Amino acid sequence: MGNEKMYCEKCGHEMKNGRCPNCGFPVGEPQWEEQKSKKKSGKKIGIIILSVVIVLIFAAAILAAIFWLKKENTQKKFDTHIEKGQKYLEEMDYEKAADNYLAAIDIDPKAEDPYMKLADLYLEIDQPENAAIVLKKGVKNTGSRAMKNRYDLYTYVDQNLIPEEGQCEEGEYECDYYEGTGYWASVSLESNHSQKGVMNWKIMDFDGDGEEELLVIYLNNKEEQDGGPYQNGIYLRMYESEKNEIVLKDEYKALYPVIGAGDEEDDGIFLKKHGGNIYLCGSSYAIADIYADGATISSFILTYEEGAFVQQAGTEEPISGSEFYWYSGYWDMAMMMDELDMTEDAAQVRRDHMPRFQSWDEADEMLVRITGENKGYKELLYEETGEIKYLGHVEVLVQLSGF
Repeated sequence: MGNEKMYCEKCGHEMKNGRCPNCGFPVGEPQWEEQKSKKKSGKKIGIIILSVVIVLIFAAAILAAIFWLKKENTQKKFDTHIEKGQKYLEEMDYEKAADNYLAAIDIDPKAEDPYMKLADLYLEIDQPENAAIVLKKGVKNTGSRAMKNRYDLYTYVDQNLIPEEGQCEEGEYECDYYEGTGYWASVSLESNHSQKGVMNWKIMDFDGDGEEELLVIYLNNKEEQDGGPYQNGIYLRMYESEKNEIVLKDEYKALYPVIGAGDEEDDGIFLKKHGGNIYLCGSSYAIADIYADGATISSFILTYEEGAFVQQAGTEEPISGSEFYWYSGYWDMAMMMDELDMTEDAAQVRRDHMPRFQSWDEADEMLVRITGENKGYKELLYEETGEIKYLGHVEVLVQLSGF
């Protein structure tokens, strides 16, 4: 037994001193235990590494879940503020609506929607300057091209038109009588020409194409007339944003003459919303019953379609006379008024054939209002002396807001 030879299990050579002289493979109980010990140690390390990996994966999953839940909660808060803002806007609680849109912006400053909705709100309450501020901030935070185009549209009047063409101011303006040179009258009234330029402006989707347009109401204080002094005429201009530029699409001569056209004056331009459309409406009425006998009327009902004003009813040119039963266009005007649910005005037009608006309270939004009346007329003294000073003067009130 003691001299029994042992051979290498790996290569078959005779073992010496517990190890193969050929391949070095060990033999004997102590060497196998060492190998087992090493295997056990490696297995423990593997288990530890696997455990650490599992823990890390589990931790990452927990962090991802926390992040997702936090993001979902943030999105939920954002959506809630947008929904509340819309709800308060419909209820005309503008302060609470604005607070919710501002809260949504605080949650996600890079989201476009709350800036746009807040700008809509400020436009709704006639604060375009605040709308421009909101859009400017939105452009900076989001880089939105659509918002930049809208911002350019909102600032075009202040930054371009007013510096170039001037701006009318609200107030009372005096018009004086003077010796006339015309065939029909020995006395005439001189219009007040102290104002010119932008009277008012409005941004809306006038044509229903999903993009806003800029409506500008402009006063030309040097409107030429044949053989007479300059008059004042009001124009409508429509601008659109095209290829990052603001472009004038169309212009319409709306009311003429105004601001000193007669002993009494009654003019206005307003918006009327009906059947999903926006109508631009207005009329001017000047009557001369002190120095002449007659009235001058101009009127319009327009829509804006495919880049152009489209007249639905109204006068092509101002009409004048002491009575208007000869005017055939009154019927179309009355029919259109009925269609817009302005039945009181329609009935009046059918009675006197004068194509003008008188029930201004039916307007959805007034943009310009001009009224004038004679002050200081001393009829007896004028008849006795014929002196112009006894005719007094006409005071004209121009309103562009706060109707």
